[in-house]
Amino acid sequence: KKVHGVRTGTRPLTGQMSHRLLRDCLPGHEGSGIIEIHFHFQPGVQGPEHPQPGVPYSARNFPRVAYLPDSSQGERALHGVYLAWSQRLMFTVGRSITTQRDNCVTWNDIHMKTNISSSEHGYPDPQYLGNLAQDLAGFGITEAQIAQHMASHPDLRTRGGL
Repeated sequence: KKVHGVRTGTRPLTGQMSHRLLRDCLPGHEGSGIIEIHFHFQPGVQGPEHPQPGVPYSARNFPRVAYLPDSSQGERALHGVYLAWSQRLMFTVGRSITTQRDNCVTWNDIHMKTNISSSEHGYPDPQYLGNLAQDLAGFGITEAQIAQHMASHPDLRTRGGL
């Protein structure tokens, strides 16, 4: 199951990703700020890579927001998420587990924390950054690629996007 080469997903091309830095801290990451990531999509028409080419898809519940600690590990994770985004791996078009509707933009098995503090999708979660790294590795995004991305985009953290 090892990925060879660059894996490309099926994220709709209508999407945009950006982030900003917040001064607050996440539970379990006191002393670090917050990296708040924004994902935004417009409705569109499914391409040949989607389940129903030519059929419109919706972008319900967007924009969506996710959170990482503003720490060295969080910054590495941010670069990994941007790699996943650029390779179209973060989202796909399919059936929404939340709404049970078809032809929706949905998450694509890279788990993000979408609440600052809650039991399931928030903090504290001491294993989260390790789990996120495993999710990314499962899509072929390696530590070496993340390190190269960091070297190529040293100001990404403060720039707010690619």
